Amino acid sequence: MNGQGFSEKQQVIKHLEESIDWVQSLNQLPEESWRLPIEEGKWSIAEVIRHLVLWDDFIIHKRLPYLFTSQDFPGAPDVEVMNSKAAIQARDDSKEETVELFKQTRSKLLEQLTDIEGIRYGESLSLKSRKESLYDYLKGIMEHDEHHFKQIKQVINEKDA
Repeated sequence: MNGQGFSEKQQVIKHLEESIDWVQSLNQLPEESWRLPIEEGKWSIAEVIRHLVLWDDFIIHKRLPYLFTSQDFPGAPDVEVMNSKAAIQARDDSKEETVELFKQTRSKLLEQLTDIEGIRYGESLSLKSRKESLYDYLKGIMEHDEHHFKQIKQVINEKDA
C-alpha cells in the first residue's frame, strides 16, 4: 500500500507541476487566440483557465481542510453559478493576470497536496453518498484538466493550421 500511495501521489504532483508549466506557456498566445472559443458557442480559452482557477480554489478551501477529519464536507457549489462567475472574471482580466492567478492557485494546491503523506492517497473519503480514495478524487480532477487542455490544444492547432 505504501508504495502504491507513493506512486499515486507522485502522479498527482507531476500532473500539477506540468499543468502549471503548460498554462504558463499560454502567455505566448496572441490575444485573439486567447479569446477564441473552444467550440462555437462555448467558452474561450481565457474562460476555461479561469474556470480551473475557481475549481482549484474550491478544492483548497472546501475540500482539503476537511480531509481525514470527522467533519462533513461543505456542499458543492452551484456549478452553473460558479462557471458563470469564472467566465465573467475571465472577460475582465488580462491573459497575464489569468495565467498568473492559475499559477498561484495551482501552486497552493500543489503545496497542500505535497504535504499529505503518500499512504493517505489510498484512504477512503466520504463524498456525499459515495466513498472513494483521495487519489480517485484527485484523478477525477486530473481528468477534468486533461479534458479542457485537449480542447485548448485543438483550438490552438486549428488556428495554426
